[in-house]
Amino acid sequence: MNRQGFSLVLGIFSILGLGACEDGSQAPRARSALAESEDAGDEGTLAPLDLVYICGNKFLATNATRSAVRVTYRVAGTDETGSLTLREGRSEDEGFSETELETRGRGEVELYLNDQRVARRRNRGMPCGPSSLSASVAAAAGEASGEWSAQFPWPITAVHLSLLPDGRVLSWGESGTPQLWNPASGLFTSVPSPALLFCAGHSFLGDGRLLVSGGHISEDHGLPDNTLFAPHAASWSSSTPMRRGRWYPTNTTMGNGDVAILAGRDQAGAQVSEPEVWTPNGVRVLEGAARVLPYYPRAFLAPNGKLFYAGQSEPSRYLDLAGTGSWTTVAYQLYGSRSYGAAVMYDVGKVLYVGGGRTTNTAETIDLNFAAPAWQWTGSMAFPRRHLNATVLPTGEVLATGGSSGTGFNDFEEAVHPAELWSPTTGTWTTLAGNSVKRAYHSTSILLPDGRVLHTGSGNGGGQLGQRNAELFSPPYLFKGPPPTITEVPARVGYGASFTVATPEAGAIAKVSLVRLGSTTHAFDMNQRFQPLSFNPQAGGLVVSAPSSRNHAPPGDYMLFILDTTGVPSVARFIRVGSGSDPGPTNTPPKADFSYTCSGLACSFTDRSTDVDGGVAKWSWAFGDGASSAARNPRRTYAAPGTYQVTLTVTDTDGAVGQRSSSVTVSAALPISLTVSGRTDSVKHYITYRWSGATGTMVDLYRNGRLIKSTPNDGRHITAHRCVGAATYRLKVCLVGTTTCSNEATLHLE
Repeated sequence: MNRQGFSLVLGIFSILGLGACEDGSQAPRARSALAESEDAGDEGTLAPLDLVYICGNKFLATNATRSAVRVTYRVAGTDETGSLTLREGRSEDEGFSETELETRGRGEVELYLNDQRVARRRNRGMPCGPSSLSASVAAAAGEASGEWSAQFPWPITAVHLSLLPDGRVLSWGESGTPQLWNPASGLFTSVPSPALLFCAGHSFLGDGRLLVSGGHISEDHGLPDNTLFAPHAASWSSSTPMRRGRWYPTNTTMGNGDVAILAGRDQAGAQVSEPEVWTPNGVRVLEGAARVLPYYPRAFLAPNGKLFYAGQSEPSRYLDLAGTGSWTTVAYQLYGSRSYGAAVMYDVGKVLYVGGGRTTNTAETIDLNFAAPAWQWTGSMAFPRRHLNATVLPTGEVLATGGSSGTGFNDFEEAVHPAELWSPTTGTWTTLAGNSVKRAYHSTSILLPDGRVLHTGSGNGGGQLGQRNAELFSPPYLFKGPPPTITEVPARVGYGASFTVATPEAGAIAKVSLVRLGSTTHAFDMNQRFQPLSFNPQAGGLVVSAPSSRNHAPPGDYMLFILDTTGVPSVARFIRVGSGSDPGPTNTPPKADFSYTCSGLACSFTDRSTDVDGGVAKWSWAFGDGASSAARNPRRTYAAPGTYQVTLTVTDTDGAVGQRSSSVTVSAALPISLTVSGRTDSVKHYITYRWSGATGTMVDLYRNGRLIKSTPNDGRHITAHRCVGAATYRLKVCLVGTTTCSNEATLHLE
């Protein structure tokens, strides 16, 4: 970055007050300013004021500040100029407003604030859609258009939605307790999680557990947690955490069963550029593959074993996870930025990317089985959509549901009700029946084993109240006749193996398909993928060939469907794909760990134990004074000062045991009492600590679990740090270098 560009970015921050809450080493929320000869980047965090190229002569001028801004623009090489008023940036999610700009002429566009250039973007001359749209869309009527159920209650706003390998559905949102829904009974069961998992990434492991990476501290601030959900026990457990927190990351399960974790913001609100790889033995960081990516990047396991990043931004890339990691450019999207569009792998190595941007009905595909893949136009939808869901069906077709046609971030008045169905054979879309509930930002959809699609969520952000309800869509194939039946399948098959599917309709079966379980949020299903399987009919069943490659079907649970000659699917059977010759995983014992804080003789203990291949089921504490507890996070008040040997023993779901001991020193009760207050200005949050009862000349001040500073023990101290927008703080005062602390006070500032 040149000095002029660096000064300009700092000037915008200073004048307009942009910034997330800074804590320690947090970097400012801006990408590098432009060098004089450099076009604006096409990925990652936008500058406070920036431009995004869309298609044709269309751009988006973005404003990430908390004030409306009047800017001017010019088209380089022409006399075309103009001005725009950019709305103030949003305080959640993307964190910026967008104003569409369409120039008369083609050329590089420059954006100016007070005669200083703040952004520059090339016009790539890309068409805004395929040359002919007339044959892209058809409409169905009657039963050929499918059918929506009436809406029914859902206890929470289901921002995150996953189908479990036992047929139940796990969901959670920003508020409320995660829920398990049983489609057979319609009943819900609460399954409290150990962390707030809102805005995390998630995909399934080869053993059926769901790995949830990251979570929510506050807007733009993510947890470093890796949390596991075990369907068989309906229980959560903690796994090895990531090096940094992540808010809005993507999880992608790879062919070897590892999980690649991309993008997001950390505990301090800074962009995380280094991918991490979760393995059963820990987490490794790909130091050689640092690249800032947009929120929830659309990523897939490719046939070559690499991770394919489809977008949202224009260049698509491969990530090689070997060693420290490396990126290579694959192809460029035809439409440009498809923010909040949906992408799905509808066949082995074949990806459909549809909608998104501000706002398009176009779609494009890429075939990664070619040595030099390239994006190609396919048919366009009848309706422009962003915040839509794209769900692959047992037929291999893709169903688009929900979304908004508006050009605002979440234009609810332009919500799209009709579903649309894309055929990979013809490349055309068919308009189907419409649902009754407006669903856009934070809506979710997944395929169920009976061939219906669950459509729920929406709101709880983006300026809209959360929708605590759901609908079920029955696609047209469910009205073509009775479904074939599967009477028996193996629970597990190995790669390249042949296995038998028992069915009385063997002679009428035209297709066998494998669909990986859905796990979706924010317009992207991180887990679903489709694969047709070859088969031969025999008396009483079918001899089916399992996937030949881990890179075609990563290990884990799938729905197996058989379809008759009219395209009617059976009710799916769950089947686990993996190495059939493996004797099964050995159980790794849990790793016991804990932390504690003490105030006088009273101590609070927090379990930090992890289990890489299951979950912790039991906790047994011995406090060193003859007392014990079976609680996960107990409290203990000792009778006298002294040093006590505290031992935690944990037992996992398979009966293995781990243990850790630590010496805990307590002193005579010191009634340190803390009260806090605060105020804000345009760029900072100010926090006043007031305490009494501390001894010694110095005390330690803590904010959100981190030591901020040591300060004289005079009963009052004011801290200030850069922060714009709302934030919640957990505060305490401790004797210097000890765990003897005050009460923990909570303060919320806006």
